[in-house]
Amino acid sequence: QYGDITKVSGYKIEPVDIISFGSPCNNLSLAGNRKGFDGDESVLFYEAVRIINEMREGTNGEYPKFIIWENVVGALSSNGGNDFKCVLEEITKTKISIPRSNKWSRSGMVRANRCNLEWRVFNSQYWGVPHSRERIFLVADFRTDRGSCGEILFEQQRMSRNTSESKDNEKTSSSNNANCIRTTGEGKQVTSTVFASYGTKWNGNNGAYTGSHFVLETNGRLRRLTPLECERLLGFPDNWTKGFKDTIRYRMCGNSVVIPIIDWIYKRIYNSIK
Repeated sequence: QYGDITKVSGYKIEPVDIISFGSPCNNLSLAGNRKGFDGDESVLFYEAVRIINEMREGTNGEYPKFIIWENVVGALSSNGGNDFKCVLEEITKTKISIPRSNKWSRSGMVRANRCNLEWRVFNSQYWGVPHSRERIFLVADFRTDRGSCGEILFEQQRMSRNTSESKDNEKTSSSNNANCIRTTGEGKQVTSTVFASYGTKWNGNNGAYTGSHFVLETNGRLRRLTPLECERLLGFPDNWTKGFKDTIRYRMCGNSVVIPIIDWIYKRIYNSIK
């Protein structure tokens, strides 16, 4: 824990191989105010990039070797596509044109002198958890001897054990939620995105009108998701956030990332180095 990110210097902290970050999505999300990187929260993206640049300058371009950025899908379209253009240009230090449609595709690559970069939208419901949560994952490879662009997020061949691990996760999720047969939203067995505000206030039109943030049990009782169930929806071990108030536990889960996806990305990076 280094404290206020605006006061952290990339020159002074210890060099690392990978920096992962997810700049606040408040101003990029479709559920937010859509101010983009001009907003008070999402502008912190530039602070993360500053630290990365300072670390690379302080280590003669050796560290970090990779960066991982995660954010809401709304970042692809906010401010007419200009926000994601800024993401790509700030990381690659290369001028990049916005597509004619003013909409960025859900996956893509950039080759640049500074790094190779790739991004892809993943939905957590296909990763062994009953939770629909779409997020952009972007990986930039700064290695001078790097291989082909796209080898991390776009490799078609599954890693060894990945298939069996996914099946195991799915079985565990199903058994852990055996008594939670369906959400009230048209009988769906997959919840919509869990928000950081879940359990504390109105949870948006999606959860309110479809009912997909509420559970209809076999006995007909309607209830909210528990903090434990939210942990499972993100792929955390049971009681990972135990010891805090429920409102804080909900916020932790709502602000987090889906662990099986992150685990897969890190394994892909490891394999590319290996």
